[in-house]
Amino acid sequence: MDERVAAQRRGGFLRLLVLALLVGVAVGGVLFGPAIAAAVVRGGGALAVAKRKLQALHDFALFRSRGDKAVLRWGEPPKGHAKRPPGN
Repeated sequence: MDERVAAQRRGGFLRLLVLALLVGVAVGGVLFGPAIAAAVVRGGGALAVAKRKLQALHDFALFRSRGDKAVLRWGEPPKGHAKRPPGN
């Protein structure tokens, strides 16, 4: 009988936790939703700056600048460099 009581308490706690998360997301959407929508519509705001920074970081990670061609493409095997035989 104690196991059923513990299971009921656990179920009630989980329901309360899910309800609290849903209410938190709803309140966050009401408070921050208009600001996020305005930033998306404006286009030149924080989202555009973040996109430019992420693109610059991506280019830096691939060791290339804007005018360079990609060193590797998705799905291509790396290009091997043949070693010259020793000239002995």
